[in-house]
Amino acid sequence: MSGRGSNFRWIEEEPDPAYPPNRPSSYEGHCYECNRTGHLSGHPACWVAKLRHSLINHYEAKIAALEARLSEAENSRLITINTTLEIGSPPSVIARS
Repeated sequence: MSGRGSNFRWIEEEPDPAYPPNRPSSYEGHCYECNRTGHLSGHPACWVAKLRHSLINHYEAKIAALEARLSEAENSRLITINTTLEIGSPPSVIARS
């Protein structure tokens, strides 16, 4: 590796399947996501990968909170249905007449 540091993966070590095999040599080590050289796409040093990871974490937390609220609402609805079944529903108009 050249002087960029050990946190970069070079194209010779792990070829990127997103690139065609006959790509120009100027694109060796080129990240097609952030359009910079020195790492491959999806590498933690890539700002696009960092942003994607941050957004995934953010929305996973929001989805988990929403699922918890939906679960509470479903449980509340089931309790109401069970209570109604235990007490019994009010008599119908035909039965009262």
